[in-house]
Amino acid sequence: MPFMNPLSEVELLSLLAPVALTAGDRTLDLGGGRADLSRLLAERFGCAATSVDASPGATEAARARTRHLAGIELHTLDAQSYLARERPTGLALVSVVGAVHAFGEALEGWRQARAALRPVAIHTLLAELVATGARAEKAFGVARAADVEALLSSDAVASIRLGPDRVLAYERAWCASLAAFLEAHPGDPREAWARERIAWTEAPDLRAARAELEFRAWLVRSR
Repeated sequence: MPFMNPLSEVELLSLLAPVALTAGDRTLDLGGGRADLSRLLAERFGCAATSVDASPGATEAARARTRHLAGIELHTLDAQSYLARERPTGLALVSVVGAVHAFGEALEGWRQARAALRPVAIHTLLAELVATGARAEKAFGVARAADVEALLSSDAVASIRLGPDRVLAYERAWCASLAAFLEAHPGDPREAWARERIAWTEAPDLRAARAELEFRAWLVRSR
C-alpha cells in the first residue's frame, strides 16, 4: 500500500484538496515512516517537505526513496521531541497519519495532538484507528469515533471514513509483507514475535472487535 496506512493516493489527495498546496509551501509529517507522504507532496506540488520518524530503519528507507528529490528533510526523532526542539510555525500543513498515539493514549492522544499542532500550521491532518463500539475500544485501546468527531468537528474542513473491511485489508497486507520478510531472512531473531503478530490479526476471538474498528481522517484548520 502506498502510504503504510489504509488510505489510497486518491483518498489522500481528496482530503488535502482544501489546503491548496503550491510550490514553496512548507509541510511537516510526524510519524512519516518511509516519507511516502512527503515524497508525494514534493513531487506533485513542489512543497518543501519534512518527514520525522522515531525509527532509524524508517529514516534509512525514506532516504533511499527520496534521494532524487530536492526539498525533503528527514529527521530520526519522536514527534513530541521534534516539536520541542524545532518549534516549527507558519507551515501550510502538518500531518500525523496513523501516529496520533505518539501524543497519548486513546482520546487524549487526539486532544494533545490537536493542541500541540494548532500553532504549527494552517491545516492539520490527523488520522488513526478508532472504535465504533465498546468491544473495539477495549480490545485495541483506541478512541471512540464519536468522541473524536465531537473534538474536531468544529474545525474540520474535510474527513474520510474507512470501514472495518479496509482496515483488515491493510492489516493483511502488512502481515503479508512481514511473512515475505521472514521467508527472505530465515532465522531472524524476531521471527517468533512476527509469527505471533501475524496470527493475532486473524484471531477468532477478535473478529467481533475488528468489526467495530475503523480508520478515520480529519483535515482541520487552525483558528
